[in-house]
Amino acid sequence: MLNKSGEILALINLIDDPDEEIFISITQKFIALGESVIPILTEEKEFSHDDSICSKIDSIIYEVSFSTLKSSLEKWENTSETSLKEASTILSKFIDQTTEIEALEFEIEKIKRSIWLEINDYLTPLEVVNIFNKIFFSYYKFKCHEIANSQYSNFGLTNLLIRKSGNALSMGSIYIIVADLLNLPIRPIDIPGQHLIGYFTEKNIYTIHEEEEILFFIDPISGQIYTHSDIEIYLNKISESPTINAIEPSSNKGYISKWIKELAKIQKKNGEIIRSNDLFQLAQKYQAL
Repeated sequence: MLNKSGEILALINLIDDPDEEIFISITQKFIALGESVIPILTEEKEFSHDDSICSKIDSIIYEVSFSTLKSSLEKWENTSETSLKEASTILSKFIDQTTEIEALEFEIEKIKRSIWLEINDYLTPLEVVNIFNKIFFSYYKFKCHEIANSQYSNFGLTNLLIRKSGNALSMGSIYIIVADLLNLPIRPIDIPGQHLIGYFTEKNIYTIHEEEEILFFIDPISGQIYTHSDIEIYLNKISESPTINAIEPSSNKGYISKWIKELAKIQKKNGEIIRSNDLFQLAQKYQAL
């Protein structure tokens, strides 16, 4: 049994009060206490046999976790780095409250080291990515699902790294994070209807104003590599106005916005309209950044 303070016990005892205003009040108090109350509420839910109380506890857990998500992303947004790794773990904690950040970092480091041992400075970008993909998909055997058919849990890094099941967004995140740790210029890009990532030309310190170019495109679900011609054919097929030369790297904030937006779609599909709207509004905040 988890240790419960007198204040938390008092709030828990009020959960079954039928007065809606009291429920709103105690929900706000739980939010103020922060994410540390989530394990306590989860335990309380497990021991309860009353469906109504379980539903209320579930609602409180969501409100606390969503408030934590917003405040954590606000802090992340105001840091100088706005690293994808930090934002991905924040979002993963919201998706799965059992997420242990240390366990994720350990798994990421394992993948990074496995690839680092196999690559060297004499390989071409394509050769590096082929080795990267071999380790990612043949050795670690991640199972990835299409976004539209993906379960809610597949959006989090815990499901991907610990349970080996994810989708294009969680997989893309890990792909980019590991590439960054290896100093490989692989970053998110924005192509309509796709979740591809791009391998860019490396920055040259002697040509500061040189524009970066995408060498090729990678599907993080399979490791499939696409050329500029492949993407041009796709863009023409869907009659989209952006030309291949207009495709630029997406910011980490933009990537997180896309991730949250897809989560919102899943919640809507599951009938969770209020939660879906919450996520859509949050996604909008980072979309233009």
